[in-house]
Amino acid sequence: MAEPIPSSAAGTTQHSGARDLSRWLVHLTRTPQDLASVLTQGRIEARNPFGIAKNFQDSVGNQKAVCFTETPLTELRRMTSRGRRWGLVFDKELLRERQGAQPVWYLSDPSPQWDAAKQLLSRSLDARQKPLNVEDAYWKMTPFIDPVRSTDSTRPHDWRWEREWRVIGDVRFELSDIAFIVWPEGNDLLWESNLTLGSLFVGHDGDEFWSGSLLDELDLKLDEMLTTISNEYITVDDAGLPWDSEDQEYVAIVEILDAYDVVSEVFDDLPVAVLDALVDALWRRNGDMWCRNSDLETVHE
Repeated sequence: MAEPIPSSAAGTTQHSGARDLSRWLVHLTRTPQDLASVLTQGRIEARNPFGIAKNFQDSVGNQKAVCFTETPLTELRRMTSRGRRWGLVFDKELLRERQGAQPVWYLSDPSPQWDAAKQLLSRSLDARQKPLNVEDAYWKMTPFIDPVRSTDSTRPHDWRWEREWRVIGDVRFELSDIAFIVWPEGNDLLWESNLTLGSLFVGHDGDEFWSGSLLDELDLKLDEMLTTISNEYITVDDAGLPWDSEDQEYVAIVEILDAYDVVSEVFDDLPVAVLDALVDALWRRNGDMWCRNSDLETVHE
């Protein structure tokens, strides 16, 4: 069962138990449906550009990033109180080494450092330099550079309290990469370190239910994925493929696929745990021999 955040999660390897430090990075979502979608796809999509060059995305190459917070887990309510209350927690070093995660560099505006960053931006965008060098290493830095302006100024801009880290581009992961799942229950946050998708059970009367999964929304998302498969594929029994009684096998008038092939064709590059759960559910629901509806349509024409 999910429980409040364990005390062992506080601090870092260098300063165990420190409440002001964290060895984790957290990505928060607005709804449990969003969380379920991220989990089943194994991907956090980088939808928006960030940083000093965010308005030049079309010219300088990818400035879209996925955002995380380094806020200590014991203080995460400071973030979740703003509406994003469901999330995934990753080891900071894992994302830094595999995905290139870096902290946002908050430069005071005005300051010599901010002026220097803007000058570099202007020079790199100089229209006289043709073609624009999209391979310039500067564009690998720009998504991590943001200004800080006083909350008393005419253009306030100060998000340092979010302790933000970013990854350029989509973040792909296996479910085993996730340290914790976090979600709200009343005024509390619950944490789960042993993520499971559960299993689909099919009764003799045809009733189906998932057992052992983490969230109801996760069950619904997996059901939705199974429905997508059922719309495109049919079992060999339902398709009426002829049976060769001598060889004790179906006659392959169309290509016969197993459940693994079917899931892999419909959903590209799923996390291994999700792939296995769908394959198992498909087998429990209808067996392990399938064919494409489109192939049957061609045969019957």
